[in-house]
Amino acid sequence: MEFLLPFAYGAIFLALVVYVLHLRSRLGELEQRLEDVATEQRTNSDD
Repeated sequence: MEFLLPFAYGAIFLALVVYVLHLRSRLGELEQRLEDVATEQRTNSDD
């Protein structure tokens, strides 16, 4: 039964890596939207 521990730890590690990559992707999307809003506000304030 102990021989399954490395596989279990590996699966948990892999799940964490995938989750972190997912969060980084979401953060990138959020940063892009925020940048778009800031650019739009600067453009509108110049009018």
